[in-house]
Amino acid sequence: MVSMTATENFRILSRFTEITVRASHRFYIAFENSICKDYVTEKYFLRMSQLLVPVVFERKIPEDLGLPSDSFIALDDFNSIRELGNYLNKLRYDDYSYSRYFAWTKTFAKPILYRSDALCNICMDIYNQSKMEIRNITQYYVENQCNNFK
Repeated sequence: MVSMTATENFRILSRFTEITVRASHRFYIAFENSICKDYVTEKYFLRMSQLLVPVVFERKIPEDLGLPSDSFIALDDFNSIRELGNYLNKLRYDDYSYSRYFAWTKTFAKPILYRSDALCNICMDIYNQSKMEIRNITQYYVENQCNNFK
């Protein structure tokens, strides 16, 4: 009898889910839970490594990070959700137009999938940089960095 831990079961299920998403979808809604300067998470990068087109909330944030502007679709490029939906539906059946979202793969390397040591590397980089002093944390993160939805 083969016995697996909950973590192993989760990894297998996650992998199966990712394969299923890739096989049956062309797009991934990659809206972040916060709209902040320089804030892009795995929702964007994992979809690029899987060759799915991420649909992001605002075009400015990924572009400001230097990400290829033709590698994603931005909600704020459309006048309404309906207009976005019509465009996505059109791309479902237009292989040529859809493939243009992957032109970046001729110039840039495809991102590698998540590695467990990534957070450790980020912490080391932060620790080794010169110290930064933030006098008012609320002002720095909330007032200067994020759009608040109220």
